[in-house]
Amino acid sequence: MPGTIDDGTYEARVRAVFKGFADTVLAVFPPRSHGDAHATFERALTEAVFTCPAQNLARVAGESAPAYLYYFAHEPPLIGGKLGAFHGVELAYLFASLPGAARLPDAEQDVSRLVQHTWAAFARTGTPDDLRWPAYRADAPATFVIDTAPKTVPDVSDGRCAKLTSSIL
Repeated sequence: MPGTIDDGTYEARVRAVFKGFADTVLAVFPPRSHGDAHATFERALTEAVFTCPAQNLARVAGESAPAYLYYFAHEPPLIGGKLGAFHGVELAYLFASLPGAARLPDAEQDVSRLVQHTWAAFARTGTPDDLRWPAYRADAPATFVIDTAPKTVPDVSDGRCAKLTSSIL
């Protein structure tokens, strides 16, 4: 189903992609709840495919061992920033190189150092070694948001994942 999603095509696109869960997705993500209909569809898809499963995995894994959840929110300067913070882009910051560039621009170095430090610490010790990044627990969920101003939040979905998950499980 190629093309831009607008107010006239939003519901049909949600129904085509989410099938039996479409009513829940439409209730949680009304057409203009995250900007325009296209941005809202992208948000719904991102949360349903990446964010919510990651939160559920961290919650379950955290029952038996420390689990650390992050959300890479930093938007790289690729194509004028039009791509946003897409799945896997944090690897460019881990290796300090964006596609088509020998190294990250200076403005991107702080984010790169943060990713390198926390990933290396985790590989070495099993913890990310950053006081801003606590373990995720069901009774105290914590997601470390990686951006130019990193922070920890209890839920990057503002409760939307709980609503989606409760209708699916």
